[in-house]
Amino acid sequence: MIKIDLYDPKTGDTKHYEQPRVSFGNIKKVLAVDKLTAQNKAKKKVLEQKLDNGTALTDKEIQEYIKLASTSEEELDQIENIIVELFNKPQVTKKALEEGLGADGIEVMKNILTEAMGGINAENKHPAKK
Repeated sequence: MIKIDLYDPKTGDTKHYEQPRVSFGNIKKVLAVDKLTAQNKAKKKVLEQKLDNGTALTDKEIQEYIKLASTSEEELDQIENIIVELFNKPQVTKKALEEGLGADGIEVMKNILTEAMGGINAENKHPAKK
C-alpha cells in the first residue's frame, strides 16, 4: 500500500490518499524511473572518482557533472507522472503534487516509489504463493 498527504492551498487542509494495490504495469514504470536514477548516480560517481584522482574533467564532463549534481527536471517529471499513475485518483495530479508537497517533496515521492517496489516482495511472500 502506498500513501500520500497533500496540502490543499485553496482549503488549507491536508488530505490523505492511499492506494492499496500497485499493478505490475506500474511497477515496470517505477523500475524504469529507478533505472534512470541509478544511471545518473553511476555517472556522477565516475566523474567524482576522476576528480578525486586528480584527473581534469573535460568541458563536456563538467557540464554533465553540474547537471547530475541534483535531481534533473526530466527525472522529476517522470517521478511526478508515475506518482499520479500509481494513485489513480483524480485528486492526485501533478499540480496537486507541486502545490501540496513541502520542501521534502522529492524525498516523499522517492519514498513512495520505494514503497511501490516493496509491493513486489510483499506479494511474493504472501502465503498463497507458497
